[in-house]
Amino acid sequence: MPALRHLPVARPGRRAPRRPSFPHDSLALGGNPVISPTITDLGPVWVVPSYVAHNAGTFDVTVEITRAVWDGLVQNPDLLDGDDFQDRLNLLLRDAYEVANTTDDERAPLSVARNRTNGERFVTELTIQLNDADDPGSRIVLALASQLPVDAPSRADRLASGDLVEVPADLAREAGLRFPVALTRAAWEDCVAWSDADNRRKGTVQDETGRLWDVLCAARGALVGMPRAHRRAAVSLVRTPRERRIRKAHPATLHVSVIRENGQQVITISHPSEA
Repeated sequence: MPALRHLPVARPGRRAPRRPSFPHDSLALGGNPVISPTITDLGPVWVVPSYVAHNAGTFDVTVEITRAVWDGLVQNPDLLDGDDFQDRLNLLLRDAYEVANTTDDERAPLSVARNRTNGERFVTELTIQLNDADDPGSRIVLALASQLPVDAPSRADRLASGDLVEVPADLAREAGLRFPVALTRAAWEDCVAWSDADNRRKGTVQDETGRLWDVLCAARGALVGMPRAHRRAAVSLVRTPRERRIRKAHPATLHVSVIRENGQQVITISHPSEA
């Protein structure tokens, strides 16, 4: 087995969690409520602090476990493996740790075999998103393989295919966004795309640059004051819809995410339908 990777310790308390509809606000280990829920790009997750993972003999960084994985492999009384949720959590962390220390990839597949109380044995296919060693605030993520495919297309692939629309760097910087910015095609079509034919049909005077500027400024406002690592925020704005002859501006909501990819921070603005 290759030498164990030296993983940085995550800085706690940098993100103020929104409250998803979890059965508990937090879960206790040794009488202390230390495992808490939050919302990320993957939806609701349970956040396992770095010292809890370390005490299990595994990672030295914070670990996020999606709700689907947590409900199926940790907080599941129908499993024979482990006496309680803490035992099952430690088993899952150890399974993930063994795989994490045999790969240099950003993502790795993990097959977890467990036993139900009725004697049935089943396998759950997961993906491990490894932390960025250069970013002390980054985290390990455990998700279903369907939630986080190992072979997901890169940002460059999505830009080349047109799934993402790149924002001119000078315009993004002028709006206060210093990292590369791209909009998903759905977000672009809903809030930016515009033509002279739209102006003639609606009797308006708009263009794509102005509409994009509004989106970028709204995204900048949503990100102000938020922690640097794994940021995601709702973006509220008003824009004139392209459909029919509607001239009045209507409210719209987008999502803005900041992640680290290939050694740099990048910003993606997406449509709620893609969440």
